[in-house]
Amino acid sequence: MTDDADSLKTVAEEVGLDQQICKSHVKRNTEALIADLRAILERGSDTSLTALGIPSEQARADLDRLDHLMQTRLPEGQAELETLQAHYLGATPPQKGHTASLAYRLHLLFVDRWNLWPCLTRYRTWRGPNGETIDGTNNACERGIGWWIKERYRSMRGYKRVASAVNVSRLLAFCGNFLDGAAWIWRRWLPKRFQDETNSCRLWVYQTPNGHKMSPPLTRCLLIHRHKSMT
Repeated sequence: MTDDADSLKTVAEEVGLDQQICKSHVKRNTEALIADLRAILERGSDTSLTALGIPSEQARADLDRLDHLMQTRLPEGQAELETLQAHYLGATPPQKGHTASLAYRLHLLFVDRWNLWPCLTRYRTWRGPNGETIDGTNNACERGIGWWIKERYRSMRGYKRVASAVNVSRLLAFCGNFLDGAAWIWRRWLPKRFQDETNSCRLWVYQTPNGHKMSPPLTRCLLIHRHKSMT
């Protein structure tokens, strides 16, 4: 489950992994491209379709159809995309230093979505060994990166040692698995005097920047580790 970055597609192909590309990313990108191409058609300033014998009404209809296919995202839509991309096969690529024509941009868009379609619709048919399903987005991946992995750089009052950054990052990743309830952690890790202190204020909850909450014991554990790693 990834976004539609080309580098991720390349890695998936090289290691032989099935890939689901985030439907939300591709849908937003496609809608933006369709809107841009429709605006060019409305202006009527680009005559590259004339060389292919394609009237502007046909191009509008093709874009409307692509928009519909992106909304439904059914596996069988790939056959229709193959037909649509064939309309623009004769489009000429731009010369060096020139911008792409409307016809060539339509060619690139339809070819790309045609080739992308299996990775975009894999969630419709994919099932895990125990019947697991996926929702077609990489939201869970991005949440995991943001909550458990990503450490944003701070220009002031940041980490003074590489070891400190590594230590805190690992602790955050560990604690992320126990958000909203991890009583065993503090009973196992913290000395009894800290357990007694946190028991007396169990109703207080620490709000993390990403909207999750940590119980007092887990917060105390995090603060103690951070203090040690920063020294």
